Parts: sequence; C-alpha cells; structure tokens
Amino acid sequence: MELMNNCYFCRSQIYKHNLCKEHFRELCKDIIDLKRKKETINKNEIKNHFHNLRYSAIKCSDYDFFTHMSIKLYAIAFLYKKSFDNVELIDKFKMFLAKYNLSKKEFQESTEKYYDKYINQEITDIDFRNKWPKNYICEDGHCVRSLSELVIDNWLFRNGYLHVYEKAVKFDNDSKTFVICDFYIPKLDVYIEYWGKYDEKYLARKHAKRKLYKENNIKLIELDYEKIKRIDEFMKNEIKKIGE
Repeated sequence: MELMNNCYFCRSQIYKHNLCKEHFRELCKDIIDLKRKKETINKNEIKNHFHNLRYSAIKCSDYDFFTHMSIKLYAIAFLYKKSFDNVELIDKFKMFLAKYNLSKKEFQESTEKYYDKYINQEITDIDFRNKWPKNYICEDGHCVRSLSELVIDNWLFRNGYLHVYEKAVKFDNDSKTFVICDFYIPKLDVYIEYWGKYDEKYLARKHAKRKLYKENNIKLIELDYEKIKRIDEFMKNEIKKIGE
C-alpha cells in the first residue's frame, strides 16, 4: 500500500504506523492482548490465526467492525514481524487492506444512504416486492414469492406456528417509518427475514433493515439459502433461544 497522509481507516492525520492516534492506541492494545495470551509465539500458529481472522474480516459488512478486525490483523502481522524479523504478514495485511478497505467503506456509505431513504420513506419494501409476483402456494393457503419462502411458510404451518406473511413493521422512534418483514409469529412476537439475493441494492436494503430492527430492539430470525437447507434444526434452535 502506498504511503498516505491519512490514517488507513479514517481521514485523521497519521500518528504512527499509518494510523491516527486513536487507531494506533487500539493497535497497541491488541498487541498487548496477543502477548498476554501467548507466552511463547509459535510461527505457524500465529500465521494460522492471521489467515482465519482475515477470512472473518472479509465477510464483515459493517465497516466499523471491519476496521476493528483489520487492526487486530495488523497487530498479528506487527507481532510476527517483531518476533521473527519477517514482513510476510505485514505485506499480506497491506494487500488485504488495498483490496477490501475502500470497497467496504463505500458499501457502508451506500448502506447509510439507503437507511436514510428508508427513514424518509423515499423507497419502501413494496418497491422491491412488486418485482416478484406471488406465484407459490403454501400448504396453509398463503401465496409467497419464492421457493425459499414456501419452505419457511410450510415449516411454520407444519410445526403449529400461527404466522403472518409480509407484515408491516412500524418503529417506535418514528411512526411514519415502516418496513415489510417476510414472516411474523404473534405467539413469540418474533419476525423472520429471508435474505436471498446478493446484488448491491439488495444488500444495502438488507443492512438498512437490520439496523432498524436492532435500533428498535425487535426480535428477528434471519435465514439464508444455507440455513434453509437445514431449516428444521435451525428454526428449532432459534426458537429455543428466544424462549418459547
């Protein structure tokens, strides 16, 4: 990564090691924590730790959490360099940051804009749902928009959970703001969302909705394609966590 005038993760002036003072302090704390956990530094072990953490960071969609994970990666690479006089992990960290940092930041910014549009109701879930007709008929008579929703609806019906399909969710902090959730179980007061697409607009909408649910302390069960494949096990575990 080229030398910059600003911190890797913000616009603040560099203090040390291409980080602002705040992020540098976080780096130092992570290095101290690593040394405390590992009385002896094993070369292969620390490399494996680096690669596992890098994989987790790549999957992050929240930029603040991505930054937090990236600084932990930097700490591992820094400790590796000091312990073994080897810049291998430092170089890999720079490559990782060059590849993902900007795109993660831009995605977060686009999500925030989408979130504002939800708050102002410039766009709604109705705009999205109108693109997909209700072509699938479930065992309880509900008409849904996808095979995955069919599987969820049928599971709820077979397991005796009275449920609502496409329920409008209004939020206490702004009575004018609402989204439409895929399913709602009145008995448990829990909402269910199936996330089925991966294009940028859909992902931005997904994270805008998740933020609204979180800010309003709404119980939510989230499914994707992998969880649909083991829906019985997954749903029973989630409902158990909620405390039926």
